[in-house]
Amino acid sequence: MKRLLLSVTLSILFLFNFNSGDEAFAYDKKSLVERFTNASCGPCASINNAWYNATTRDLINSGSISHIVYNVNWPGAGDPMYLLNSVDNMARRTYYGVSWVPWPIINSVYFDYQSMGQTQFINAVNAGNAEYAPFNIILTQQVCKNDLIEIGVKIIRDPSDISTFGNVKLRVALTEKTVSFPSPPGTNGESEFYSVCRKMMPDANGSTFTIPAAGDSIELTLQYVPTTAFLQSVNFDSIRVVAFLQDDPSKEMYQSSMLELTPDYKSEIELTSTDYIGDNTTPAEFSTVIRNIGVLDDSYEISANFDTAPVGWTGEYTTENGTFSFGQTDLIQVAVGDTSVISISVNPNGTNGSGVTLVIDSSQNNPGMSGSVVLRNVTTTGIEVLVVDDDDGANYEEWIIVELDSLNREYGVATSDAVVNAGEDINSFNIIIWSCANIKPTIEPDEMAAIKTFLDNGGYLYLSGVDIAYELADPTSPYYTTETADFVTNYLHTNYILKEFISNIAEGIDDDPISDGFPLLGLIGGTGAGTINHSQGHYPNQIDAADTASVPFLHFFLKPDDFCGVRAMHYGPMGIGRVVFTSFGFETIASASARSLFAERVTDWLTVPVGVNEFENNSIPTSYGLEQNYPNPFNPSTTITYSLANEEHVSLKVYDIMGREIVELVNEDQTSGTYFLEFDASSLASGMYFYKISAGNFVSTKKMVLLK
Repeated sequence: MKRLLLSVTLSILFLFNFNSGDEAFAYDKKSLVERFTNASCGPCASINNAWYNATTRDLINSGSISHIVYNVNWPGAGDPMYLLNSVDNMARRTYYGVSWVPWPIINSVYFDYQSMGQTQFINAVNAGNAEYAPFNIILTQQVCKNDLIEIGVKIIRDPSDISTFGNVKLRVALTEKTVSFPSPPGTNGESEFYSVCRKMMPDANGSTFTIPAAGDSIELTLQYVPTTAFLQSVNFDSIRVVAFLQDDPSKEMYQSSMLELTPDYKSEIELTSTDYIGDNTTPAEFSTVIRNIGVLDDSYEISANFDTAPVGWTGEYTTENGTFSFGQTDLIQVAVGDTSVISISVNPNGTNGSGVTLVIDSSQNNPGMSGSVVLRNVTTTGIEVLVVDDDDGANYEEWIIVELDSLNREYGVATSDAVVNAGEDINSFNIIIWSCANIKPTIEPDEMAAIKTFLDNGGYLYLSGVDIAYELADPTSPYYTTETADFVTNYLHTNYILKEFISNIAEGIDDDPISDGFPLLGLIGGTGAGTINHSQGHYPNQIDAADTASVPFLHFFLKPDDFCGVRAMHYGPMGIGRVVFTSFGFETIASASARSLFAERVTDWLTVPVGVNEFENNSIPTSYGLEQNYPNPFNPSTTITYSLANEEHVSLKVYDIMGREIVELVNEDQTSGTYFLEFDASSLASGMYFYKISAGNFVSTKKMVLLK
């Protein structure tokens, strides 16, 4: 790979300012806070969570400090923030003689965090800001593109200053406001880092310059050509420039300044519609908006293509210039601050399945700068499993998708908003896997209503996430209502016990169809997503079975009476549903092999017909129900499940689409219980059929599809 060369240009321009004698010059000093850290430093995470991150954020927002964090090579040499900028970070470490981490510095003076806390830290910042500042620093953005970052620095000296100076250097750092990782890159549990030093311009040694006379100023221009590694690691939307003047031998800090950069050419593409769940004959309609939020007018190449889609699906998009088929490109112009709307239409053309469409805008003035949105649509037929993405864009659903692929399950993915919009259509899916991860709030009222409808119609649900039980069932939770508490008890069939159970390992239960013989489930580290993270306040809730229709299937390690997983039968008015609920997200399971086995066992239990004698209490249905047949569509056989609350004479018949009776499967008296009947349609033609049960006053009809 060709390496991009760093270019630094220093141009010095002396500007002589003649000011009237009555003009005041009093420069406010801005303290510089520097910090040395590492992603595997446990004490660093402790002080961050205790007060450091919140305090420095507030001080930055109030304009009280400039802030730079240098990641060094210990205790974890694989810290990716150290590796990207190792030369600069280690040079600053050597300059200060840093011996351990965390090592916070305020205006070049070490702050003893072990004996002092937040109040003393703020006092030290305020004391620094009250000091005399002989210089003012004005930063200007000149160029901010993928191929060049250019910063102007103007240093103005107080006209009344009579100080003498030694070797004063200008040092400039490019920092990233927030660096996020999908899982902790080190061993201290942190996955978000702030004010990270990504590059110093030209380097950590800084730039020498001629100190202007009192009342005069000097201007410097610094350029940096981003490397490939920089472009791959750094979010240009999050770059800050920090400049400071420091006496090199004594380390005395004279002044600092900070500026947030805005890319010259920057767009924001936003999906203004949700994912789509619908039948296979109706086109899915989407809308996106492109905004020019850079500092210059730009033109964008627009394209739309299927990332994945069944054969036979087609798509087109419409811009201000007309309508284009997928695969074609268009060029649009958008002025600074303006927007442009793009409409997208995806037509399944009668073919079942799920699809993913990518819409991409590429800047024509900043090569490599592009944005994209993902559009997903799922047909209500031909899909066995619906994966609900409810993690605010964190993509934690990818962990379960990997397993569904390996299990050869027919699945589609859609956001929780799409599920809510789909209404009764979600009842066409056999299984819903709902992933909340660690978002707040977890299940919102309209989502809860959709889940209730699905279960009441005999749907099978696997729900997982951090603090679901706490949020919905603990009266101290800000999201608690009597309705949410009822949902946990009567739909998840779960009792909430404790918010923060201090354990990182779950264990199976002997003879349980899901967890029997299971390996220990680590909930932190490994290749999991780390959504159970005690340092961030993310613990698994302690839960238990709530009624005779539910049993616990996972307990905490060495705690056989303390549970974190419940499975249940849900006897709804329209069918018998099933629930698997864990108080941790699937994605946080640390071992890849354990995730695979867990996904297989859960989906099997949500697939294979379950008899009432499986539950320890031999629970008897309290209501009548007719479930959706499984599989559906089917060829040539399928299982029909129904439940009787009392002894009744039962009639179960199959009809064709014209209403003609095809076969009577049951015509006899039956006692209360749950029944599973295999229907063999080998002699029938492909098409839609209906099956109808009559049991006393209970009558219910469902449709099924035979595909040969």
